[in-house]
Amino acid sequence: MSSLLSRIEQAEPLCAALMLGQLFGPVDVDASLNQLEAWAAMGRQRLDGEAEPFAAYVRFFYTELAFGPGHDLFASDMVRMDKVIAYRTGGCICLALLFCHLGKLLGFDLQGVNLPGHFLIRLRLASGRLQFYDPLTGKLLDWVQLESQCQALLSDFHHDDEEDEEALPWLRWLEPASQEDIVTRLLLNLKSAFMYELKFEQAWQASDMLVQLHPDDPYERRDRGFLLQQLDCHNGALADYRYYISQCPQDPAAMLLKLQLKHYLREPAILH
Repeated sequence: MSSLLSRIEQAEPLCAALMLGQLFGPVDVDASLNQLEAWAAMGRQRLDGEAEPFAAYVRFFYTELAFGPGHDLFASDMVRMDKVIAYRTGGCICLALLFCHLGKLLGFDLQGVNLPGHFLIRLRLASGRLQFYDPLTGKLLDWVQLESQCQALLSDFHHDDEEDEEALPWLRWLEPASQEDIVTRLLLNLKSAFMYELKFEQAWQASDMLVQLHPDDPYERRDRGFLLQQLDCHNGALADYRYYISQCPQDPAAMLLKLQLKHYLREPAILH
């Protein structure tokens, strides 16, 4: 799995999303990329001669190709890029990555933005001005909406250093997402979706890759421990829980876990 993770980290974002899907079933990455090339050829025809080419691209993606959010955004198919391409429905991060990838093939300067709570599309115009779009609808977000959303998020974050808070305003959240940001967010969404569907083995696979990416994160270790417990891998669960408790001893959940550890079975189990 570590070699797959290394290849994913080096891949272009949409390819990385497709490769992550290979953890959970067969995915023909080349076929998906060929489909995107075919759509790009269609898009060039639709944009030819358009006075407002980007507006024409938005119509092409959301109306003609009919991409949009699914009925159940918590479902794992909304996060698996191969399924999003096949069914043309997905969550915000997959739609954003797909929109950016196809748009780049058509010549637009597009990047994803890893805003906490929502993934956005960022367009850089020829003038250098930036515009932001909601990937679920393709609608342009004005600066008042963006600032309001970011200021609301700021209330959930606390900085001990006032100078640091001034040096890092909410605008930092509107910078392009790094490859690690994208892979982490995809894995977090996959983990959550599989847990929602009670598919604990698949959720563990996503969680294990998150721990490989962030080995010192006690909360990722806690989540992997929970999933190992669901799979009757109690020794592995104990190790992860103990790491979490040692790093977050004052966390109420850690205190509760500490009391419960003595009740866990300690017989080794094999994960199939």
